[in-house]
Amino acid sequence: MACLSGAAVEFRLLPLSSLKPHEATDPDHVAELADRIAEDGVIFKPIVVDRGTRVVLDGHHRHGALSALACRLAPCHVVDYNDPGIRVERWEDGTPMDKDELIDHALTGELMPIKTSRHRTLRALPPEPTRLTELRPGKVDA
Repeated sequence: MACLSGAAVEFRLLPLSSLKPHEATDPDHVAELADRIAEDGVIFKPIVVDRGTRVVLDGHHRHGALSALACRLAPCHVVDYNDPGIRVERWEDGTPMDKDELIDHALTGELMPIKTSRHRTLRALPPEPTRLTELRPGKVDA
């Protein structure tokens, strides 16, 4: 189990439908990523979600790709977003962002534009290769 500022990061397979994105995605990038995951049969990098709200903090395009691939589950690193070691900033200029603003966007479904937020501290989380067949229980892959 990885740590952020001493807080545990848990790897779990969560229902994809329970995850709440806060940013829009680029449909072309989602399609390319879905094709790559389908070809590999594996997704290597989990989606990072907040433990309390299941808001997607990192991995919006992976979320979209798994949805496009009819997955019911998603590999997730579950973190406590209140951990002071998790910082969020704006992509455009690196200024700090308010975590509550990000959570509000996800919970209301009012998505922020693509690449609004960046969580630098979450980039170091380890890969957890997960087979596509684990994410589509009961589905027979061709």
